[in-house]
Amino acid sequence: MTMQFLKFRHAMAVVFFVISASSAPAASASAALALEHGCFSCHGELSRGGSPTFAQLSRHLAKYKGQTGAAARKGEKLKTDDESQDITPHRMLSSEKATLLLQWLIDGVAP
Repeated sequence: MTMQFLKFRHAMAVVFFVISASSAPAASASAALALEHGCFSCHGELSRGGSPTFAQLSRHLAKYKGQTGAAARKGEKLKTDDESQDITPHRMLSSEKATLLLQWLIDGVAP
């Protein structure tokens, strides 16, 4: 292979990597956030303690898709709702993380 071809191939690999990284959906970041905060232990495929699964939550929250500020409002409710007061992980979420998680569910991304 010529040096020019190798440089071209390397440049194309870099372009592909940049495009792939920049187009990675926020959903995967939110799924990672849910994993990081232990959300899957109660809301995963096998829910615990009568908690709704992510799929159930996503179906319920789909009606808010496209509504400006819905994820932020629902995120705050998640943290402050009377039912959530007994759920320490909900209260411990920052507003930003709660909003990201709720947007993930509103967008219909269920694991």
